[in-house]
Amino acid sequence: MVGTRLAQQSLRSTALTAILLLTLAAASPGRGIAADGDLDLSFGNGAGARVVSFDLGGSFSDSCSGIVAGADGTLFAVGYSESQVADLDWTVAKLSEGAAPVKRQIYFDLGGSNDDQAQAAALDRSGRLLVAGNAANSDRTELRICRLLPGDLSNDPTFNSGSCAAYDLGTNSSLIPRAVAVAPDLGLLVAGTVVADYGSGLDDDWFVLKLTAAGVVDASFGFFGIRVLPWNLVAVGLDQLVGMAVDPVDGSIALVGTAQTALRVGALARLSAAGNLDLSFGVQGKTTWSIVLGGTPYGTVGQAVLRDPIGNRYWVSGYMEFPSSTELLLSRFDSAGGILGNQPVGVGQTLEHPEGLLLQSDRKLVVPWDSETGSLFRASRLVLQGGGSGAALDMTYGVSGQALFDPNAAGWGTGLGVCAATLDGGRVVLLANVMRPDKDWLVIRLQNRSIFLDGFEPGNALDWSATQP
Repeated sequence: MVGTRLAQQSLRSTALTAILLLTLAAASPGRGIAADGDLDLSFGNGAGARVVSFDLGGSFSDSCSGIVAGADGTLFAVGYSESQVADLDWTVAKLSEGAAPVKRQIYFDLGGSNDDQAQAAALDRSGRLLVAGNAANSDRTELRICRLLPGDLSNDPTFNSGSCAAYDLGTNSSLIPRAVAVAPDLGLLVAGTVVADYGSGLDDDWFVLKLTAAGVVDASFGFFGIRVLPWNLVAVGLDQLVGMAVDPVDGSIALVGTAQTALRVGALARLSAAGNLDLSFGVQGKTTWSIVLGGTPYGTVGQAVLRDPIGNRYWVSGYMEFPSSTELLLSRFDSAGGILGNQPVGVGQTLEHPEGLLLQSDRKLVVPWDSETGSLFRASRLVLQGGGSGAALDMTYGVSGQALFDPNAAGWGTGLGVCAATLDGGRVVLLANVMRPDKDWLVIRLQNRSIFLDGFEPGNALDWSATQP
């Protein structure tokens, strides 16, 4: 385990007063030319944001999970909604500017609680939507992977004979996906946490499952299609995977999350394209990190990972766990899994949770996050520095490198947290939940004029940032 000491004062050095409150009024015509980090008023029919609601039944609660942008700017968001009391169904929405959302409800209703939850989304190279989630059965929670056509969100007839692929590990087990991505050979990778009940308690481990492009298990990967990664730092540990990044060149798979010791510690692992632990990375393919302040260790959580092709480094967004707060942390590692440093990104003395990590085509790093129990939506942008020396806040973004959106002040409802983020033509898009008065999705797009003014080809993101926030 790698311990890192930071000065407590540096963790709280960014004052809240240095952050711009991005309400609709702040982007009014009298303010002048919009700056990076402002609401993009060309989105959402001039509002900068759009609400998506399903209202299927029960309490009309709609929970968001993931979002991805197509090459034409179309946004696809996924999550799950209450269809009746104690019954959740997958929900998927397609957002095109100037058109009503295309929405779809998917349910499996296998038994037990009938709670079906879509957890992650990605686009394949043909623009088809990949959705990974879980489906409750009476004695297990199964994994489901669907491939949907981008036009009407119907099932792709060429994928698993037109149905959603299914996978499970037997009685008293659960597969909870958190990320889905496309491998260089066009196979599909799904990663998350496997939970098994051994009688003495629940044991959580990481897993990666691979399917072929046709939607069947790729038996050449890992152990007959799946690789389970137990950390086993304690006898029965809650080791949870949160993010994944796939190298488009060599197909290696970076995984990030937590491993349990006396505290939770950040954990990073790398698999080969064949699904084996890469023994040249960390210790036997794995590494962990923790934070020590004043001689006291504090828990750390890894949330999202990406690989920077220039400098061959890994970047991880996460947070530190203090007794009454969590604080945003950006960590960087070399290509062999050695930690190069940690730096605070948040504002300090609050509840801060990152929801992804994005690398813009002009090599600026964006950390989307929320604070104050999810009521405030934020994005921090940093400029990568050479020589492994870290990243500096981009002072052209928001104020002092950080943009903030208060949905309540802007009249969109009470914020309930950012769920995920993506890049649309280089512009940051946040998917969040708001209460208005029931729980709905809110999609927000932030201005990013600099990419266009600097002459960079916008794109959506570098392929290296195939992460689930």
